[in-house]
Amino acid sequence: MNKTTVFSKHGQVFLTVAEHRSVVKASEVLGMKQSSISYHLSQLEKELNVPLLDRRTKPISLTPEGKLLFDELSYEQRHLTEFLSKLQQKNLHAPVIRFGIIESLSYSLGTDLIQCFFPRANI
Repeated sequence: MNKTTVFSKHGQVFLTVAEHRSVVKASEVLGMKQSSISYHLSQLEKELNVPLLDRRTKPISLTPEGKLLFDELSYEQRHLTEFLSKLQQKNLHAPVIRFGIIESLSYSLGTDLIQCFFPRANI
């Protein structure tokens, strides 16, 4: 089994279908053809070697294995979203600021001007 499968497109498709309980709705949400949705679902089930959806019911229902996977992936997705939000709030990735200046001024004024506005800038 490919260890990144559930975090790839297959996993995204599965989560969307499971959330909406519909291949049709998932295809609209993801902007994909229904045949592509079905392909990703069947590939995921094949790679995991377990049925995830009961397609005989309308709306689609999850098998017990599908429910477990859905719960775990939903938890991980929420956890990752919260982590990325905290990461952005703490500004761990400082933005890169590019400062343009006319070439003739850059020799005499550019460095001083940048240091005035951005005292911690690495020039």
